[in-house]
Amino acid sequence: MFIDPSVKETKKADYKAMITVGLDKSTMNYYVIDSWIKKASIENMLKATFRLYEKYHHNLIGFESNGFQILLKPLYEELEKEYQISLPFKTVEHYHQSKNIRIAPLSPLMERGKLFFRKCGVIGASPQFGEWSVESGVSRGGTSTPHSTLQTPHSGSNAPLDDTKILIEQLLYYPQANVNDDGPDALAGAVNLANSFVSKNNVISVGAGKRESSKLLKNYKY
Repeated sequence: MFIDPSVKETKKADYKAMITVGLDKSTMNYYVIDSWIKKASIENMLKATFRLYEKYHHNLIGFESNGFQILLKPLYEELEKEYQISLPFKTVEHYHQSKNIRIAPLSPLMERGKLFFRKCGVIGASPQFGEWSVESGVSRGGTSTPHSTLQTPHSGSNAPLDDTKILIEQLLYYPQANVNDDGPDALAGAVNLANSFVSKNNVISVGAGKRESSKLLKNYKY
């Protein structure tokens, strides 16, 4: 999972985003397992991080180092003591790299049919990951997830769908200036974290060129 916390305290603050990605090493397919994209308070984001970890038990939770160290590290540490849970944080240095450069590698993954999105999902429940969508294709999954033990406003059988639809919309209209890009940025970070578990010799190199990702996203069925 990768977190884009959007810690700006302004009326025009961006969405906060946490994207969970799974990687099937046998096919090098990436699965967007959970999308949490909300204009929420920092407190709600912190608690949601623990709920998502209890549900998915991530190998790594990524954060851009500056935003994490300055503001959020001590807040997470307090909740770790309260919940008796140690989160597997990994800070990432972007070295002033622009969002455009970070997000650009998602395009070839979508064009090649290697990035799959959940067609539906319920936060707080324990669904079987059954249907995945990339362009018009669907593949079948079959891994269950443990039920969260943390009490949140969205736990239970009547919980809302996750925010995959918002993620798709942000990807579709990126990089328009009036569209938030926190979801795509967090997705790019999550994909990079997944790649960190794969040997460099197994990573497929994709060249640059004209991208058709927006056409694929328009075919996505909610």
